[in-house]
Amino acid sequence: MKNFLIAALLFATIGNVNAGNIFSRDNSEELEPSTPPKIMLAPKKLKIQSKLKFESFLRQLEYDPEYREAAQGIRELDCKGCELSMLHRGIRHLKNLESLDLRDNKFATFSTEISWLENLEQLDLSNNQLTELPETICALLKLKTLHLVENNFTIFPKYIEWLDLESLILSNNNLTTLPQEIIWLENLKTLGLSNNQLRTLPPEIGNLKNLTSLGLSGNRLTELPSEILNLNNLRLITLSSPLTSLLQQLWNMPGIREIWLSNFDDVTKLIPPEILPPETIRRHTKENKFTTIECGTLQITIESQP
Repeated sequence: MKNFLIAALLFATIGNVNAGNIFSRDNSEELEPSTPPKIMLAPKKLKIQSKLKFESFLRQLEYDPEYREAAQGIRELDCKGCELSMLHRGIRHLKNLESLDLRDNKFATFSTEISWLENLEQLDLSNNQLTELPETICALLKLKTLHLVENNFTIFPKYIEWLDLESLILSNNNLTTLPQEIIWLENLKTLGLSNNQLRTLPPEIGNLKNLTSLGLSGNRLTELPSEILNLNNLRLITLSSPLTSLLQQLWNMPGIREIWLSNFDDVTKLIPPEILPPETIRRHTKENKFTTIECGTLQITIESQP
């Protein structure tokens, strides 16, 4: 009965809970919610919608061992839009957490307590006020997805190169350069860098051999390094002005399936006529601000200037 009370407390503290199943402590057989004694709640996903409830939840984790035990089934924690600016150290007790959503909060710095989340695979810190990450983020050895959209980064965050990431989204920041150390992100499949202030790309970007998606639109790039042609697994690339030319071989890369072009004065100067004749481009873009044209296995999406 004690475990049932702990589960009830967990519900009462958090409020909005998307729970998993209810299990028997003894044999893990699924039970009906009305089944009496010796049951425990194993919530898999929690959604907390206020700062007060979030802080209360973490305090309970820190100071109440029985409450902490009841919370070990949590795999996903959604706290977006709670006006949070710091994490209570109670977060360290969610050792089985795999996904943490902290979008739309007020973090200007990030707690070192994050390093205790040793099973974390997905972390979303988009739309905060971050300018750097703590060194302790290196302890997240299982982290695969990191979203840092719409923060205040002016330089590529330190320590990211030590992570084994597959997806890194840094769109809508103020990055001006990429470091050579990006070469260490060798397992990266998705790299989002749109809407920054990048003027050049390092040749080392060509070493990201597993990359399948690369977002570069909304920057200040005037040319692409030839090393991009080494990305044989690249399927999608997004580009925009002020690029003045594109690598001829880009259109014939073995894996490429989608090219997005936005805000160019005249895309007919960028697309080889043997790929797409100028008259075909003009016909499709004459009345459509946004159009997609199929060219065999290649799909070209064109977004005209407003």
